[in-house]
Amino acid sequence: MTKSREQEDSITEKTLDGRRIWTPSFSRQLRSPDNSVNGRFACQLMELGHPASVDAVDALLGVKKEHTILEIGPGGGSSLNRILDTYHPKRAYAIEISDVFRAQLQSDPTCAKRIKDGILSIHGDDAARMPFIPSGSVDRVIGVNVLYFLNPLGQYLCEIYRILKPGGFVLFCVNDDISEHGDPGVYINRNWTECVNTMKLAGLENSYKGESRLEKSLRYTPIYGYKPEA
Repeated sequence: MTKSREQEDSITEKTLDGRRIWTPSFSRQLRSPDNSVNGRFACQLMELGHPASVDAVDALLGVKKEHTILEIGPGGGSSLNRILDTYHPKRAYAIEISDVFRAQLQSDPTCAKRIKDGILSIHGDDAARMPFIPSGSVDRVIGVNVLYFLNPLGQYLCEIYRILKPGGFVLFCVNDDISEHGDPGVYINRNWTECVNTMKLAGLENSYKGESRLEKSLRYTPIYGYKPEA
């Protein structure tokens, strides 16, 4: 994937210390892309993270057939398709605020079949409030490259705590390179220690940052938050 100098200038800006970061408008596209030129480019950029999303599902999420799964921000569906195709959970929810990505997911053959079978539902709601998910009903929550945007973080975590079963957990996957390039007014959560502390305050008592996985641009760090056993 290549971009022209003009396009690079339209999506990045210089900081006072000479670094180039994404502009606020392009950072918002990476949060929720639309059908604009920069929105389409943001979708392409996010698609490059497909191997990391699959790795997180296979190596860290521990999905079983009897599980109910929630994915926050599935984007183009890399991890969601892996969950549905490989692990066959009994129920899955997807929260996606981008109209573009929601349409893409709904037309995807794997997702469309699970929707028809009543296994998957896709929602455009903000994950800060999910009244359609019963309390204590979800075994696993996953969010790949979404933790940065959850503001105020504590509100989202309290809702995640509500829907998790005792012993269930949330897995956030974060990328330091991505977070450092984002506009700080959009990429709000970038201090992982503070995020872990906020998770603990929300009731996810066993919360911690795991060891980084993969290499180079695919390198990501898992952050776990467990709801205590009853």
